[in-house]
Amino acid sequence: MSSDRRTALIVLPVLLVLCMPERVLAQRASVTGTIQDSTGAVVPLAKVTAQNKATGISRSAFTADSGSFRISSLAPGIYDVRIEKNGFKTVEYSQVELAVDQVQNLDTTLVPSSIQETITVKGESIAAIDLNDAETGNTITSQQIENLPLILRDPYQLTLLSPGAIQSSSIFGGFSVNGSRERNNNFLMDGTDNNDAEIPGLSLPQPSLTALNPDSVQEFQVITSNFLPEFGRNTGFCGGHREQERQQRLSRRRLLVWAL
Repeated sequence: MSSDRRTALIVLPVLLVLCMPERVLAQRASVTGTIQDSTGAVVPLAKVTAQNKATGISRSAFTADSGSFRISSLAPGIYDVRIEKNGFKTVEYSQVELAVDQVQNLDTTLVPSSIQETITVKGESIAAIDLNDAETGNTITSQQIENLPLILRDPYQLTLLSPGAIQSSSIFGGFSVNGSRERNNNFLMDGTDNNDAEIPGLSLPQPSLTALNPDSVQEFQVITSNFLPEFGRNTGFCGGHREQERQQRLSRRRLLVWAL
């Protein structure tokens, strides 16, 4: 293989990543905040680490001169977030749940200490307040997908749990959100378009619409108003779902059954 072809093979994947649309990255979650000391002064160069409890993968960042930090592109899931700086007690947020497109704010005050100590904050006590935008909507969780009856085995039916969403009475069988037409909805799968090219905005399987299996869907978010630019295209609602990393757990269940 010539050197020119090897260069092309290396450069092409890089270009594909750099050209990924913003809505693909929007399926990820972020952790942000400002770190201060007990006097209210900002703390620069504090290390912030977010570790995924399911995969063990961790991402780290250091606070800027303003004391602020942001860790982006985190896969939705359960995280431990650790904040540490020499001369201060370490603060650890345990079991922080991040959903699709969530921006979790973790403003923290560090307490001076001459010995190594850790203050643990339970994730259940952290308010899921998104200060990043004014979007309105809700997240359909894996517990709802697993436990609520789905006669048609279509997770999108749970969109009806969202305020302002009703089943339309047309022949298309879609959803109307906040009075918008059902064809004005927008469906995304892992950040990519999942709409039928001829009749967009419908949830039932269409020629160009990838049908969903509730066993392979981790969660999905329903955004009903104040969309960010990456969720443009239509005026109804935007439904973005993330495929489950539950396949391994499902396989383990089958192995246990076989073992019996």
